[in-house]
Amino acid sequence: MALNRTTAGQHTTNSAQEAGDELWIRLDTVPSSEQQDLIDTLLQSGKLAILLLVETAEIKKWCTHHYAPWLIAAERQSLTGLTITLSADANEVFPQGPSLTQLPTLSLVLPNERSLIIQLQCHQERDYIDVLTTWGNALVPKEDIASLLLQLSLIDITQEEHAAVQLLLERQRLVVEHYLASENYLQISERSLRRVAETLPQLMLEFNANGECIYASQQWQSYTGVCFLDGDVCDWLATIAQPERQVFIEHWNNPQASAGIECKIRDHSGGYHWFSARITPLDDVPNEQTKWVGSFTDIETLKQGQFSLEQSQARVSNIIDTMPEAILLVDENGLIVKANKRSEEVFGYRQDEIEQQPVEVLLPERYRSHHVHLRGEYTTQPSIRMMGVGRDLYALDKQGREFPVEVALAPLVEADQHYAVVSIADITKRKEADAELILAANVFSSTMDGVMILDAERRVVKINAAFEQILGYKNRDIVGKGIAMLRTEKHSKEFYLELWDIARETGRWQGEIWQRHTKGFDTPLWLSLTTIYNHNGQVERFIATVYDISEQLQAQKRIHYLAHYDVLTNLPNRTLFLEQFEQFLSQAKQNEQCLALLFVDLDNFKQVNDTYGHPVGDKLLCQAAERMQAVVSENDIVSRHSGDEFALLLRSVDGEKQASKIATAICAELAKPFDVGRGDFFISASVGIACFPNDGLDANILLQRADLAMYRSKELGRNQYHFYREEMSEHIQERTELQADLRIAIEQNQLVLFYQPVLDIMTGDCAGVEALVRWNHPTKGMIPPMKFIPLAEEGALIHPLGEWVLKRACEQWVTWYEQEVAVGFVSVNVSGKQVMHSDFVNIANGIFAQTKCPANHILVELTESFVMHESELAISRLHQLRNLGVGIAIDDFGTGYSSLSYLKRLPVTKLKLDRSFVNDLPTDANDVAITRAIHRLGEAVGLEVIAEGVETQEQHHFLFDEGFTLCQGYLYAKPMSAEQLTQFMTQHFNRNKD
Repeated sequence: MALNRTTAGQHTTNSAQEAGDELWIRLDTVPSSEQQDLIDTLLQSGKLAILLLVETAEIKKWCTHHYAPWLIAAERQSLTGLTITLSADANEVFPQGPSLTQLPTLSLVLPNERSLIIQLQCHQERDYIDVLTTWGNALVPKEDIASLLLQLSLIDITQEEHAAVQLLLERQRLVVEHYLASENYLQISERSLRRVAETLPQLMLEFNANGECIYASQQWQSYTGVCFLDGDVCDWLATIAQPERQVFIEHWNNPQASAGIECKIRDHSGGYHWFSARITPLDDVPNEQTKWVGSFTDIETLKQGQFSLEQSQARVSNIIDTMPEAILLVDENGLIVKANKRSEEVFGYRQDEIEQQPVEVLLPERYRSHHVHLRGEYTTQPSIRMMGVGRDLYALDKQGREFPVEVALAPLVEADQHYAVVSIADITKRKEADAELILAANVFSSTMDGVMILDAERRVVKINAAFEQILGYKNRDIVGKGIAMLRTEKHSKEFYLELWDIARETGRWQGEIWQRHTKGFDTPLWLSLTTIYNHNGQVERFIATVYDISEQLQAQKRIHYLAHYDVLTNLPNRTLFLEQFEQFLSQAKQNEQCLALLFVDLDNFKQVNDTYGHPVGDKLLCQAAERMQAVVSENDIVSRHSGDEFALLLRSVDGEKQASKIATAICAELAKPFDVGRGDFFISASVGIACFPNDGLDANILLQRADLAMYRSKELGRNQYHFYREEMSEHIQERTELQADLRIAIEQNQLVLFYQPVLDIMTGDCAGVEALVRWNHPTKGMIPPMKFIPLAEEGALIHPLGEWVLKRACEQWVTWYEQEVAVGFVSVNVSGKQVMHSDFVNIANGIFAQTKCPANHILVELTESFVMHESELAISRLHQLRNLGVGIAIDDFGTGYSSLSYLKRLPVTKLKLDRSFVNDLPTDANDVAITRAIHRLGEAVGLEVIAEGVETQEQHHFLFDEGFTLCQGYLYAKPMSAEQLTQFMTQHFNRNKD
């Protein structure tokens, strides 16, 4: 039940509130009898309008029935009686006083102008009323409410209807007497308690509900020096150190039944000491105590002891955690009670994972059952023991990895509990180190390299067996002696000083060194020197590793020789020649001297080599080298560059005249017969000469130009020499440009085929044609085959060129066939390089299939020199071509070294008599004899012979009389284009033949 009073004009919710003073009463339950008496008295006084605000319909029903006499009709406008309304129907908000912290059972709110009292709070559970005034709170016995109402002139004691008030006043008197007696007793008790508190060693404080100190014992004031000042205020919190001060503040903000706090309190000198504080309420009713008592006990000594113990325990714990071994505390049941930090690293388990686990979890499965038995024995007879020493013992980590350990056990008794302190050392690295030491010792003893250990003074500490074998010294003979005994005179004193300085400063030195063998001779060694320092950075040891490099030096000399000299002739090779050439060029530039470079190529050497074999050729090369060395002076250089090419550098010449003299002598010497065990052999030499400085200032340029001059000698008949001239470079440049243009010509179809008829002179018919390639250069006009075919032969262009010619010839034959122009065969000149190409037969077969030209209408012409001197592979290729149906002719027959045995083995179908034998027919008797012989030879082996180069009627008649059938030459027809040949055939042979 709550009461609220307001004055007129403060609320305007309805007109009834404007009549005058009113009193609101809120009922949340049915009021008690005393509350009913109070309400009845207020209603009977008629001084206030009463508004009952009820929470529920049930309470409204009760109030309507109980207060029926005072109910006001709804239409009345004055508040002189009683109005009852449900809370849900009311719009008023009850004011809350500053001291009201909870909803009262009964509240009276009175106007300020009537009294200093502004609010009364009636506590149903207690016999007092909390009176809120403008100056504060006061506790008034509940019965005093009647006298308060009289003072406010709200009731009149003389009226009979106020009998209840008289009863209240009587009860108030009795209560006041009881209250005074109780108050006196409490004051006596409080004085006794405070005297007792003054005698206690604790510091005592008394607080109100807000935590303000209302009493401090003498001990407190003496200890802290804080007294009550300025209106009995004691700033006791200022003496409490942080963070405990904040704990006290939080306690008063949210008070509990009691609190125990350890805190530091500042004494009167400014020092802090530890106290144990106990804050206890003086009232047992929770959250309604009005006073608290605080007791502070000095625990500084206890705290210091505790701190010392904690520090000692922490120190021990830190020591154990920092130990390199895993430390476990195991109880009698084999459970791990405690594990140090190191155990986490050793076993991989966290401390909380491993603790309370059986110790066997850290052992491999094969150890566990036996370990339980051993643990039981140890429990009955505990002692300090070492395990894993002298035998292998393994533990198991979290990942299942086994690792070697050493274990130490020590018994521990604590509070009648028996434990085992287990120290476990992971000796994996030690095992590895031991293995490495053993390995190092084995390596030291068995390595093939010599190893010598020296002390800081370079005295020998130890040598291995390999060192003994390399230098012949025994360990007993050299240990303790200085390393200087191994020195030789091949190295200077400065060399050794620098060696040891570098080894000290950088920690290592390596290089070639000569050392004295015990037998007195010097031995070349490769030395690797390593410096070992102690922890102070000072030299402690030198490790010298050596191995004998005698064989390596010999091998290096051999390699150097092979890299710089020709093994066959012992002459400098191209590499060494160029190195020396560069040196002599530099000297010649400084001294303004002349040099002459001779490039020598042996003529026809390949034929000797191929005919009689490489051994004969090698002997000839050696004799040629000796002859050239005999011609030049000692200061000159003779070198072999490739198979039959030599280069000579003449350092003592004064010009072309002296160079010509030496070149002439070389040609003469090489033209003399060579005796190689199979009779006399004759060769010649083509020589090219380039001079410094006139022909060039660079070695490569001079070599190139001497080579050009040598080719000029070959072109002009061989067995001669020529000096380099500028036009030679122009010729080479022209050849290079022409070779590049030829590649483009093949790609862009600048080439054309001309055809020259081959006639049957007995019948006058055209038996076939020879395809002759021509090059119609876009700027240089028609270029003859004799000019560009050799260029194609030198490079790789002969293959695409020959493929183009064969394909174009086949296509033309098919065209003539379709035009009903009878051409028996088309002959195509093929290079030996084409035949030797691994895929030539397949390429030819592919062309026949692509062009649909029958292979038996194609005749392949090969030079006699190729056919007579090529290998079995070439003969095999010719048979493959013949198997396709292709005819094979030997061109220029009679000009080479013909062999009847070779001719018999070859799948040849025709022979072509060289034009050189036809030119002088029939006047030259030799040509007549050769021509008849070749014709008879063809008849004998069943081969047709074609005479080429027929230009006169005399030649024609001779060949006709001799029985020649096939002839070719300008007398019959010149080479012509395909269109011209078609017209020629139509005009001269007006009939078709298959």
